[in-house]
Amino acid sequence: MRNRMLLAAALTWLLASCGGGSGSGSGSNGPFTGNWQIGASSSLHDNVQAFNLSGALQQTSNSISGEMSVSGSPCATSASVLGTATGNALNVQLNFNGQTVNLEGQLTSPTSALGTWQAPAGGCEDGDFGDWSGTKQ
Repeated sequence: MRNRMLLAAALTWLLASCGGGSGSGSGSNGPFTGNWQIGASSSLHDNVQAFNLSGALQQTSNSISGEMSVSGSPCATSASVLGTATGNALNVQLNFNGQTVNLEGQLTSPTSALGTWQAPAGGCEDGDFGDWSGTKQ
């Protein structure tokens, strides 16, 4: 009986350390993990560059987080990133000094992604929206 308990404990530890045997495991890095360069264009301002983002994203299971530098925008110089990923699709919120900017998109290859972004009316970005594309370094 003691040997069976030890074997069961060892198998439980082994499965837990390997991610459980089904699914990707809660500690695995997803395809969005890495250093990204992102450019966003403005639909309200004749598709001029609205802002650029540069920084690291971390995907653990379906959660994405990170901190990015912002350039080209009077609204922020850095932005925290929080959101979710499902397969190759992502939906994240950027915090531009208290204003939320939403990005949705998908991977088009292991090192590139594209999508759309939108800011609510009011605040610095004041309802602006457009397209974005990014490259993982």
